[in-house]
Amino acid sequence: MFWRLYLRAIRQDGSTGQPIILPVFSRSSRTLAPPPKGYFVDFTALAAAHGWRRIAAQERESFNWRSELLAQEYWHFERRDGLSWYGAVRLIHDDKTIARLFSVEALKDAGARAVYSTARAAVGTAADCDAWAMGAAAPIGIAKGIDARNC
Repeated sequence: MFWRLYLRAIRQDGSTGQPIILPVFSRSSRTLAPPPKGYFVDFTALAAAHGWRRIAAQERESFNWRSELLAQEYWHFERRDGLSWYGAVRLIHDDKTIARLFSVEALKDAGARAVYSTARAAVGTAADCDAWAMGAAAPIGIAKGIDARNC
């Protein structure tokens, strides 16, 4: 499921934004509610016009949008431009900084959970090494980008 994000327009005189005409999801009651009054900007459409995509809400057994606020992912937009996680991080950090911030030790010290990296086994590197990842985006970047000798 995907969410659509609207922002209340700063001017409420009708010169900016449009009224919302469809029901909206109420996080407090977890039901559909009448749309709020006023003028809103469709942030989802604006982001899409600039190359950003929304991601689907999480629906895993242990992390589901119906019970976990963060699993709703209503706030999560991404723009990959064909880059992997590691490729995108390399746009803003040099290799030395990446190794310091995202080494197995640094991620472990930050409280990241262990995820066994089948990607490393598939490319013939340390098959018995645990890749440490924060969230769901990092394991592939770590598997491809951090020297397996850090394990």
